[in-house]
Amino acid sequence: MDIVVKGRNVEVPDHYRQHVSEKLHKVERYDQKIIRVDVELFHERNPRQSDAAAA
Repeated sequence: MDIVVKGRNVEVPDHYRQHVSEKLHKVERYDQKIIRVDVELFHERNPRQSDAAAA
């Protein structure tokens, strides 16, 4: 199974890639026909946190 982990405007740490790989290899035991899995990581802003509160 080919696992592709990519980030959208975010750098993906190696430990996260390893964690995702370990979890998704467990899925393979349920369906051996899986060829490729794409995982996309992106940062989503929390609308409850204003920029003024962060300063």
